[in-house]
Amino acid sequence: MPPRFPLIDRTVSLASPEAVLTFRLTGHGVTARHVRQAIGINARGANDVVMGRAALDAEGLARIGKQFGLSIRRMTKPLSDEEARGWRFYLAFAAEAGTAWSHIAEILDLAGLQHGEAAAALGIPRASLSRALHGKGRTLLTRCQVVALLRGLRLRLEPEAILAPRPLGQLLPGNALMRARKAAFEHHTRCGPPGSCPAPRGLRPTSASTARRSRPISGPSLSAACTAIFRLATSRAYTVLSQLLP
Repeated sequence: MPPRFPLIDRTVSLASPEAVLTFRLTGHGVTARHVRQAIGINARGANDVVMGRAALDAEGLARIGKQFGLSIRRMTKPLSDEEARGWRFYLAFAAEAGTAWSHIAEILDLAGLQHGEAAAALGIPRASLSRALHGKGRTLLTRCQVVALLRGLRLRLEPEAILAPRPLGQLLPGNALMRARKAAFEHHTRCGPPGSCPAPRGLRPTSASTARRSRPISGPSLSAACTAIFRLATSRAYTVLSQLLP
């Protein structure tokens, strides 16, 4: 599951003690209701804590830590660069959701990627993806989810590119190449990384005399032959694509 990021005001510094506490509490599933019950403050005060607008004193931290098994050091540990970058992206995606989903729709259209395949790569329900692409719902993506989609299509784009208001057309490869990458994407997601697919089983060579005596292939033998031919064709197609794509 992607990490949960609190949707705080983007003007709040992510390095501030208030923001750090919010990030740590949200990551451990601590809500405003939990804060209110643990330290006995009103609903508004608890909301301020989980929205990065207020800090807690040592006593308040100790009470929450005791209830949820968290040390004060753990709740106040500064964010790593990766955590801050992921949170910053999530907040930007929430603010520019319309632009972001418009760019994602453009990428999926050029690649010819079906909604089911894209939803699986992003790790979200297909219905949620469809609603988001049509400007409905409130589906937000993390940076890691967008990276998974771009890497699956071998696009050398930073995830932040989908947040920019400028058109992506000049940054994306041609339509034909995008569809070739879509084919590689399908092979990768269905068979796993290159090298993990089982080697196709070749058909046993048949001599001329044996061929004259052989009977027409039918039933299970025909099914096995078709399977072998399909695997061989798929393997060769993937080899050609891997040589053409950067």
